[in-house]
This record gives sequence, C-alpha cells and structure tokens, in this order.
Amino acid sequence: MTPKPDSPGLLRRLAALFYDTLVLVAVLFVATLLILPFHDGQAFRPNHGLYSGYLSMVGFAYFGWFWTHGGQTLGMRAWKIRVCTTSGDSVSWGQAAIRFICGLLSFACFGLGYIWILFDSRRRAWHDLASRSKIVWQGRPLSEKTAMT
Repeated sequence: MTPKPDSPGLLRRLAALFYDTLVLVAVLFVATLLILPFHDGQAFRPNHGLYSGYLSMVGFAYFGWFWTHGGQTLGMRAWKIRVCTTSGDSVSWGQAAIRFICGLLSFACFGLGYIWILFDSRRRAWHDLASRSKIVWQGRPLSEKTAMT
C-alpha cells in the first residue's frame, strides 16, 4: 500500500470548498438579515458597493477565523484537511488575508490558480504560494521532508 502524498489533491480541496460555499451562503443570508433594517427593509441593488464590500468582509471573517483558529473550515473538517504555514504552525490573519484575496483571484482567472495544483510537485495552489501556507491532511504529522521545505 503506497502512503498518501503529503498534500491533498485538487478534487478533495474543491469538495471542501464546495461545502464551505454552502455554509457561507447561509452565513451571508444571516448577515444580510442583520443589516436590512438599516436599509429600510428594502432589497439591495445589484453591485451596491457598500453591500458588496460588507459581504466580502463577512466572507473573509468566515474563512479567516477558521484558518487562524485550528486551520479548518467546516468543509475542510469534513474532508479531513487543514491549512497551516509551511512550517506547520497556524496561519496569521495577514496570511489569511493574502490567502483569501489570492484564492478569489485564483478562481477569477478561470480557476487556473487551483488547476496549478495538478502541475506543482507539492500540490500548491497560487494562494498557497502567495500566503506561504499549505494544505495538509488533518491530524497527520509532517514528514521530515515537508517540515524542511
């Protein structure tokens, strides 16, 4: 039986992202309900700048909090993966911000940032590289080879 690679592949990471998207949609609905009274109960116009910014901040708060507190969102927990620094520590809020922004850009570029995982020898996406972080298997100790890289 061959051992698992140190980093999960593209499909597992996309599955975790899909789960997180479902949870995030629910969180964004609640976040919208909280501010509707301040907008006279009226719907927000499409591309409303402040509203879009608010939802972006809520999205960052969701991912950032989970990444900096244990390294796992709910989707990552379900798929048994976590994010950490290249040395295995928890990511900082700064790294989480870079990871979040670059993750959006990775997706906006027709998913090329994620597809990069298929070509990188250590299965890193663009946002992993930019934030100096990586995705690892949950509860699996770092091998000596990956701890040094």
